[in-house]
Amino acid sequence: MTTSITWVHIGDLHMDEADGWLSRDRLQAIVAEINTHLVDFTDFVFLPGDNANYATIEQYDAITAALAPLRLPWRVIPGDHDFEPGNLENYKTAIPPSNRPETEVIAAHRCIFLDIVSKGAGGPDFRLSMHHRTRLLEELARADAEGHPSLVFMHAYPAISPPTATPSRRYLPTRGSLLSILATRITAKSSMTGASSMPQPARPARSKRAAAFRDTPLSPSIIG
Repeated sequence: MTTSITWVHIGDLHMDEADGWLSRDRLQAIVAEINTHLVDFTDFVFLPGDNANYATIEQYDAITAALAPLRLPWRVIPGDHDFEPGNLENYKTAIPPSNRPETEVIAAHRCIFLDIVSKGAGGPDFRLSMHHRTRLLEELARADAEGHPSLVFMHAYPAISPPTATPSRRYLPTRGSLLSILATRITAKSSMTGASSMPQPARPARSKRAAAFRDTPLSPSIIG
């Protein structure tokens, strides 16, 4: 029997006061809908990068304040806009380490959260550092050994690596366990995606309510 994993994907917020904190208002609305409809059958909430438009403390404060009422755990990775100051210091200061793990087993799936924008990895050009290349291979091998499907979360799909970079897809071989690659560009501008954003093995819905909600459009006010 295949173990299911379900998460909510809240696409690139680009939190910015210049638009009157529009993303903050939308994030608050999304959190309210999650708390009302999704808590009973969702494992976590995922923010895929480009969280703060200019990576200022004020922008991160708006994000964490909007997420504070959330009744599910949330996980986040950085995008190139989180690297706007030339480093991730504001990002790391604002986001607790528990919300930005490198690896975590969730619902019997090994979730690997990759930072592909940090200084030393080529700048914000979506390459993997040596640290992340090594760790990725180690975690995939560990997932195979433990029989866990692998989910790799990154800000950009590896196929867009620049010609001068070592393509990150080289480090994502086909393996015995299921390997899905989750990137913000795969989901385009959808602000909220229930369940997996990539093909998964056939599995029963956790409940009739869960299946019904996945077929229900979200309020237009929170669709990016």
